[in-house]
Amino acid sequence: MAVCFPHSWKAVHNFTTGPVARIFLGWDSAVFSVSPVFTSNQLIIVEVDLIQDKRNFLLSVVYGHNRIRDRRSLWEDMRMTCHPKVFGLPGLDRVLTNLAWLDMFPNAETFFLAPGVSDHCLISVAMVSPNGRRKPFKFFNFWLQHPDFSQILNNSWCDPVEGGPMFALSSKLRRLKSVLRQLNLKCYSNISKRVLEAKTELSTVQERLFASPTDDTLCT
Repeated sequence: MAVCFPHSWKAVHNFTTGPVARIFLGWDSAVFSVSPVFTSNQLIIVEVDLIQDKRNFLLSVVYGHNRIRDRRSLWEDMRMTCHPKVFGLPGLDRVLTNLAWLDMFPNAETFFLAPGVSDHCLISVAMVSPNGRRKPFKFFNFWLQHPDFSQILNNSWCDPVEGGPMFALSSKLRRLKSVLRQLNLKCYSNISKRVLEAKTELSTVQERLFASPTDDTLCT
């Protein structure tokens, strides 16, 4: 496998925990510092540090047994760290995150590569934003003047969220921020440029009006 990666890449695996190799996790050591925390034949947990800005997080990589009884040890290993709703999700290849991780990496992308002859695919996660830090959310008072603002707010906030009170609150706030950003993009994008263009147009009309005060076309 080493020939598949550039020289700066490193990897961890669970080849020594069972008769079948199930997980192979690779990373660019110039970007990430990775420390294994836990390894079993179905689970690898590592602590990931971003070298450039010192952010860090825990990453869990799972490859579950096909039979329920063989997955019991996996559930026990993950019992203290996973939300119970995760276990009910179907599908083979998935990437799951929480809100704290999404706030840290708002522009992260996941790529599922062609599986070839395997029933699983390689998963690549890109976390570095091309634009650097994300701009902080700002609430603009002129949104309140939009005729559909109240309805947009009500529809977003009243949509139920499963989970505890704090999880529901943070989820609704995050969802509302996304909805308001969409409203701003749709109705008020480039507002500063549009204001400048309107001022320029007004100035042009006023100058023409001063030069031709009897021109009726400038008064309409």
